[in-house]
Order: sequence, then C-alpha cells, then structure tokens
Amino acid sequence: TPKPTPKPTVTPTPGTADSGEIVKKVTVKGKVKANSLNVRSGPGTTYPKVGGLVTGQSVTVINEALSDSEKWYAVTFSDGKQTISGYVLSLYIEPDYTKAIKGEVGVSKAKIRSSAGSKASYLKNKAGNIISLKKGKSVSIVGEKIVGKEKWYKFTFTSEDKKKTGYAPASQILFRKTVKEPTKAPTPTPNPTNKPTKAPTPTEAPTPTKKPEASVTPTPAPKPTKAPTPTPEHTKAPTPTPTKAPTPTEAPADDILTVANVEIHRNITSPLNGYVCNTIYLNVMDNILASQNMLLDNKNEIVVINNGQKVTVTGDVSVDNVVWYKITFSYNYQILSGFVRAEYIYIGEERPVSDDSVTIPGGTVTPTPTPITGDPANLDFEVQLALENFPESYKASLRQLHAQYPNWIFKAYHTGLYWDTVIAEENVPARNLIPNNKSVEWKSLMEGAYNWKNDTFIVFDGSTWVTASKEAIEYYMDPRNFLTTECIFQFELLKYQENYQNITGIESILKGTAMSNAYYSFLDESGMQRSYSYGETFLEAAKYSGVSPYHLASRVKQEVVTGPYTLSGSVSGTYPGYEGYYNFYNIGANDSAGGGAIKNGLKFAKNGTTNAATNALYMIPWTNPYRAIVGGSYFLGNGYINRGQDTIYLQKFNVTPKSTYYHQYMTNVEAPWAEGRKVSAAYLNMTDTPIVFSIPVYLNMPSQPAPRPTTKFNPNNRLKSLKVLDMNATELTITPTFSQTEYNYFLIVPEDVTTIEIKAATVSKKATLGGGGFVQLADGNNEIVIPVIAENGDVAEYTINIVRE
Repeated sequence: TPKPTPKPTVTPTPGTADSGEIVKKVTVKGKVKANSLNVRSGPGTTYPKVGGLVTGQSVTVINEALSDSEKWYAVTFSDGKQTISGYVLSLYIEPDYTKAIKGEVGVSKAKIRSSAGSKASYLKNKAGNIISLKKGKSVSIVGEKIVGKEKWYKFTFTSEDKKKTGYAPASQILFRKTVKEPTKAPTPTPNPTNKPTKAPTPTEAPTPTKKPEASVTPTPAPKPTKAPTPTPEHTKAPTPTPTKAPTPTEAPADDILTVANVEIHRNITSPLNGYVCNTIYLNVMDNILASQNMLLDNKNEIVVINNGQKVTVTGDVSVDNVVWYKITFSYNYQILSGFVRAEYIYIGEERPVSDDSVTIPGGTVTPTPTPITGDPANLDFEVQLALENFPESYKASLRQLHAQYPNWIFKAYHTGLYWDTVIAEENVPARNLIPNNKSVEWKSLMEGAYNWKNDTFIVFDGSTWVTASKEAIEYYMDPRNFLTTECIFQFELLKYQENYQNITGIESILKGTAMSNAYYSFLDESGMQRSYSYGETFLEAAKYSGVSPYHLASRVKQEVVTGPYTLSGSVSGTYPGYEGYYNFYNIGANDSAGGGAIKNGLKFAKNGTTNAATNALYMIPWTNPYRAIVGGSYFLGNGYINRGQDTIYLQKFNVTPKSTYYHQYMTNVEAPWAEGRKVSAAYLNMTDTPIVFSIPVYLNMPSQPAPRPTTKFNPNNRLKSLKVLDMNATELTITPTFSQTEYNYFLIVPEDVTTIEIKAATVSKKATLGGGGFVQLADGNNEIVIPVIAENGDVAEYTINIVRE
C-alpha cells in the first residue's frame, strides 16, 4: 500500500549548533572538483538543497560531519550576493595543502597504510607490528587521494620518535579545531513583566462554511431532504479548471520569431537588447550558478516569458559548457531578473525578421498544464503537438493515442529539470523501492542499499521492499515508456472537471464492485439518519476538495475493493480495536513495525494529525463512510493535487518546483505504472470522455526511451571466511586478520610444514571458488591465489603469501 514519503528529519550533527547554525571549527581553504555540486542544509543527500557550486569555485571548510561513513564538509562561500553556508560531500572538495593542515585521529584506533586504498599494505614498526594511532593523536595532513569513491588523507605523524608518512580514510581523520569559541556574555536577569497573551494562530486553509448537499433522486432507499452535517462545514470547491502560472499570450503561428544560427555573445559588460526566439515559451532560472531552481514571481508562481518578448541582456555565464544570459525584463507590471539559455535570445537593436526555415524545438515550454477550452477538434492535432513543444520522441505514441481517442487532450508538463539530474536525485537508498523478489537488475547495489557482507538487499519498508536500481528508476520515470492506452492514466490530470465529471461517470468506475449504485446510512452529529450513494459521496468529495471524482473513485477501488461483493477491513467499521472507523483511501496505512497496514490506517482515521485545524479540514475522526470519503479527499487534494502534484506520476516522482524530489506519496517505483493500469481499467466504458493528460518532459533526455533493465546476475565475489590449517587440522594465524575486503595475507611456517589446507567459503551461494584445498609448500615464499568468481563473472583474488623457513 503506498504511503507518504516524509521529508527527512534533520538529525543534529556534531557540527551544528542548537540554533541550526553551523559551528565554525576550522578555516581551511578549498576548491570544487565537480562540474556542479549541491550544497545541502545538513550532512546527507536527504537534506534540502540550499545552493550550488561549480568546478573551480573557492570555498572555506569550517567544520565536518559523518553520514553513513561518508565525510561531509561544512563550507561557506559567496554566490555574488550573499555568503551561503551548507554541507557538501568531501569527495568533491580539495583543500589547499600548500601548508599542512592540523588534524587528529577521530576513531578509537586507526591502522595506517603505506599508500591510499584498502588493498595497500599497512605500515609496520620495528617489531613488525602494524602501526595504529589512537583517538586524538595529532597528525599533519599534507595531501589526499581518491580511490574508488573514497577519499584518503596523506599525513605525517610521529612514531618511535621518528616522523613517518602514511594514509588513512578521511572518515577516520578529523581537522583539529583551530577556531576559538567567543566568550559568551553573562545573561542579564530580566525584569519581571506581565506575560502577554498569545494570539491564536491563524490557519492557512479557509474554513469551510457550507454543508455539502446531495442531489435527491428517486430510490428505494430513504433519501435525505437535507445534507448531513459533517464536521467541518465546508464550502463548494473553487472552479476546478486547473490553473497555471501567469502565462503569456501565445504568439500567432505566423508571428512566431525564429532565427537561424543565433549568435552567442560572451563577456557582456554593458546592457544589450534581446528578443526571445526559436521557442514558444522560455523558462527563467533564478540563479543558474547556484541551482536549477526556476524564477518565481511575487505570488510564488513560475515565471515564463513568451516568444518575441524584448529583454535586456546584462551579462553571461557558462555552466557545464552551456552559455546562459542574465536578463532583466518586464513581467506582470514588475521588473524581474534571471538567467535564460543564450541560444533562445537574439541580440540586436531591433526585432529581426523571422526565418521560416527554422523549426521550433521542444524543451522550454511553461511547466504548468491547462486544458484547452472549447472544442479541441477545432485545432489540428499536429498544431497542438507543436504548441505543446513535445519532443519528437513523444509524438509517434501520441499520434496513435489520438487516432484511437480523438477527444483526449495531451498537455506537455515541461519540468525545466535535466534528465540526468533528476535520475541522480531519485537514485538514493530508500527513495524508490521495489519488491525483493525481483531479479538483480531491478535492485540497487549502491552503498546503503545492498549489504556485501551477507549478500542481502537492505529492506526499508515492511519485510520485502528494497531500493530500486538506477536502471529501474530510469525505466519507470521515462514517460515515453507509458504512452499507451493501458498506462497513460498515470498522467491523467487529477483536478475536478465540472463540465464532464458526473455521477454517471463515477458509477461507471464503481461498476462491478460492492459500491456500485449502493447506499449507506449513518447518524449525523444531530442524531438524524442520513443516506447517500457512494456515487453521490464521491461527487461531494470532488466539490469539497477540488479533486477529480473519477480519480477518487478509482483510487478507492484500488485500495479497498477485494472482490465483486466485498471490501477490505479498512472500511468495514468492525476492525478489532477500531470499531466504527473507516479509511477508504488507506491514508497512513503503511505496513510498519508495531501494526499492520489496516491497523495503522484506522489509527489515522481515529486520531489524524496533531493539528486540530487540519483534522477539522480532514473531517477527522472518520466515523462513517461520508466523513472518510469526503474528508480523505481533502487530504489528497491539499497534500498533493492542489499543490501541483496533480497526476499519479507527480505524486510519486515530485518534479514540481515545490519540495522537488521530496513529498512523494509512495515509495514503490512501480506505483504510477501499476495504478495507471488500474485507472485505465476503471475508465473502460468512458474512453469518449475529453480526459486531460499532463505528460512530463525533461531537458537533455536520451533520444530513445529508457529500456527495461536487462538481465543481470549476482556480483558478490567476496569470501565469508578464509582459514589455513596444518596437517594436524590446527589453524595457522594469518596476518592481517581476515576481512572480506582485505585481499593480501601473510604467514610464516616452520620448515617441517610441507603441506597446508586452505578452507574458504563465499558470501554468496551463487559465487564459485577457484582455489583452496591442500597445497604443497616449496622452500621460501609460496604465493597462493584463491579466485572467487561471482555469478556475473566478476573475479576477486585473495592472495596468501606463505613463507616456509
């Protein structure tokens, strides 16, 4: 059962003050090594972004923290306007080692190696023992080396009264504190004053004032003459036509400005006139040097400028070899500034004459969809595709759908986000889950998602849900894979469309279930008996929440219908311990420790949130089907649909400007595909309806849709154990002590030991040993290699050097 993805809880770290500010511990200069680097509010990818850095940019490291064994630097830097503080992965920052940096051992005991990497030999003292430094031991950091995805510090230290040089993982070495904390002034004793009375906190949502009224139709069941009195009283939802950010008027087709071979200007030092060309709409970025966040106006809506609009170009920058102009322009009686792609701006004193040979590409249309008003048949379908700026790779599938369902309307939701960036942000442990019974190619092997030590995928939800692979995420996130009759409903616009959504349509969806043309009764707050059909209830829910009643009915159908005449325990009203409670949308019904999904969902139905005003809007407690369906619809609308996540796809993959990559309703990476297919089945008798689909488009998408993950095999080629026995079956001690990731071992045996037995076992049952058993020893050194062949063919070699004296 899908569940909301909570925004990560900020965990205090050693480098964070109680106030939330980063405590300044050191001042180490450094430079960025990555092409672009996210700066986050805390040490970890689950924290929100607060800025961005580009290669070569200077920063000052002021503190450090560990997250999942990865070192993060707390840094400060200037974006040209202000000083920003935040955390970055240390892997992508190179400190200035011109002068040695004071450091100290940060773990209880650090074994020192002769060079960087876990396969390097250890440093040894005169007695032949491995040198290890205790916590707090001073070192001087003089350099670093990246091995795989791990940073290793090179440092000097004193041992046996001699200066030595060695290496250790950066996670084991800390910068020594060099910044003194300011002395706190004594806190003055306040004079006693009368404690002011706190004003009541206003609630953001408007208080509903009107009770929903059901239309009265002849029926054998008793019908209400007056609507029930649910708590809270609620008003009719606003006009349900989806709204968008202020959208500039489209230029007539014969007035669209197109320019061949737009000249890109560099090193702009004085203002220049420019005109938007070669696109219908153009997104504006707030500060491309810091992030890819789109510019918002004073109403917190996305700013979009249209073809032919005059702008003033005041500067230029290059990010990842793409030139961006800084511009100022007039927008809704405001003067705004931001960054746009240079290739879409013609610079010149006057607007040029259009070049008809230029074809307008896709990729920069406003991201908020609005259904076409009037009869869509009056517009040629190809013109619609052109106006929407769908990439060519979308069009063949959309043409096929249009031929089958000419009343369907396809809108492009241009996210303004780069495809690779989106995949990288979604490809983190626990953000996208998949059942563990899937084969290897569907599951992630990244750190934090797979345990190499015991060949298991880490479970994050219930008992079977593990992290999906990057290939699986790409496949399910690429909209082009699902532009078919069965799958396109994950892109259905979920806002209430009053002009065509009605009880007849709702009943078509409920057909074949226990809710079809069925009535239920309950006592309202005044003790009067009320009776409603489920169809009427879903329509009232749509009016209350602004959410499509078809979506509400189909979601309930997916969540609680267990057969043609049965519903799940979530809506029986008789579940043990929660008698009299209902949860039709299974909100909060996650299968977690401490209770099953039904129990957790009914707990929400009983208690709701900790906010009384919010509970009133949700009509908590859900003590009858009416309150559960109508109140629960407000949860769906308020929490997701009415904040822009208005398709099943966007509820799972939040690529909207608000809380991007977070606030995701479900973790199952397959959920949009699976739910879209269920909705398609629910719409079986309604294919002539003018349904609106909002289909995401990303920047720099691959020319072909992402393929299904191809078959892979288990990659684990580690040993679980490694022992050397003499002919008396006595275990001989190897150096160092066996570790799965240590591949070189040493052993000295007396001259009379001529044969040894090597016993080894693999971590994975699917791996194969290529060595071991009894081995005859020659005089001197005997190098014995034990290959471990993983199921996928990857080979790891464990080597034992046995010296026979």
